[in-house]
Amino acid sequence: MDRIKEFAASARALAKNPLGIIALFILLIYGFASLVLTVGGGSLQTASERLPIVWFLAVFPVLVLIVFGWLVAYHHLKLYGPSDYTSEKSFLMTSGIGVTPPEDIEKGRSEVATSDQEVFEVAPDATSVLEDEYSKLVNTGYSLLHAVDVIRERTRAKTGRYRIRVWVEDIEGRPLSDIESVTYRVWEDFPQTTFVSKSQRTQFDLWLHVYGEFPILAYVQLKDGGSIMLQRYLDIPGRPPD
Repeated sequence: MDRIKEFAASARALAKNPLGIIALFILLIYGFASLVLTVGGGSLQTASERLPIVWFLAVFPVLVLIVFGWLVAYHHLKLYGPSDYTSEKSFLMTSGIGVTPPEDIEKGRSEVATSDQEVFEVAPDATSVLEDEYSKLVNTGYSLLHAVDVIRERTRAKTGRYRIRVWVEDIEGRPLSDIESVTYRVWEDFPQTTFVSKSQRTQFDLWLHVYGEFPILAYVQLKDGGSIMLQRYLDIPGRPPD
């Protein structure tokens, strides 16, 4: 009875996520195979009777290895359950559960829509402020962009590694030659938090090797003496919560 209780407890622990369920399935398959060999092994007298079990025991581990390698390589995020994440929000963000496009977008009725079910009128004062701020944004002539390469996928806290390139992009054709230099301010976890670039050829880019997300500021010094402040949040595929 104690062994049965131990097995039941182990089964409950393994069933908390897809990875554990796979392990439980493999364990049960080998358990049944062992039971067949133990109880009915003496009845398997001929080679033709024993051959299927021998082939199963030889081929099944190889198939499991191939399928498991494929899952880890291409569907690793689906191998974890909600309890494996630091918070429910992290699980929902990673899995995409609960994040669906608005109905108008999904059915192709609109090119722009919010997830809100109600349609609200835009307040006049909000429209005025937004128009002014949007004009200022466009008239600066520059924006801050970034691109991310995944070096190592995240399996647990702070294990993911990402290479990020941040650069200045022109808006409405304003030349990058108007820029004297770009000074970046990054997260305080870095040994150095400010960096300067004067390379117009590389669009004043900045490269980072990181494990998590954070905001970045860019102080653009213009050759005519003016300056522009740009900002961006460096989001990463999968949105790791680290």
